[in-house]
Amino acid sequence: MKKSNVFLLITLLVGLVFISFGCSEEKETPKKTAKEVQGVQIKTKEFQRVVGWLSKDSVLLQTKKSGVTYFEELNIYNEKKRPIFNTKESISEVQISPDYRNILLYSAESAEKATMRIIALNDGSTVASRSTKPLTTTFYWNDESPEKIMFVSYSPEWNFQIENWDYTLNQLDKIDVASPFISWYGDNLVISNNKDKPDDELGNLYLQDIRDNATKNLIVANIMQFAVHDNVLLTIEKNSDEKLLYDFRTLGFQNFFSYNAAREYDELGTFVPYFDTN
Repeated sequence: MKKSNVFLLITLLVGLVFISFGCSEEKETPKKTAKEVQGVQIKTKEFQRVVGWLSKDSVLLQTKKSGVTYFEELNIYNEKKRPIFNTKESISEVQISPDYRNILLYSAESAEKATMRIIALNDGSTVASRSTKPLTTTFYWNDESPEKIMFVSYSPEWNFQIENWDYTLNQLDKIDVASPFISWYGDNLVISNNKDKPDDELGNLYLQDIRDNATKNLIVANIMQFAVHDNVLLTIEKNSDEKLLYDFRTLGFQNFFSYNAAREYDELGTFVPYFDTN
């Protein structure tokens, strides 16, 4: 091949490359269309509450009509509703499981009987249920083991009893903890704010393995409140009569952040230790 022909061929190829590159540069990258949250019209008398998120697109909606309570999955972008469960019983508590597969319903059937139910979110079937007395009860779902639910039941005299329900085995175990102010701290670990007297402002935070109720370890002394969220332990401590110390600790109890905040009181002078771990 002659040198002139080779040079012409190379020039032509280089030109085509630049033309192709220029065309690709001119093409605009498609812009993603942002989703818009849609307003949903619900009669005020029927609306009960939004229990919480089920996914990044949907929430659990609780409504009541003609004496029947309905639970539905509501898509916040297209307004579509998917029925999950309904009951005529009076609902006392609803919680979504940490893995977003089930919900816990605590309802009263009568003045003598209440029921704890685990309802599957995918089809509304009853995974497990347990009958109990209609007592004031608080529930604590285990993040690491969603099949475990710890609950504190209060008698009319405000005596309390703590139990752990493994609903996959339908097994109920009593937990020997000296305080009703508790939280899960792992698969089998519980932390509690123990006070010498119920009316005491300050207590001591203990760590306990529910498989060995005799062993307790002091974590933090003289705290007012605590909360566990994800991998963080938050304690509220009394810094002075006017200020509080908010301490943030790792799961290994190492402090990594703290700050002071003014104490807040209501109109009657009662201390309001409000905080939200969300």
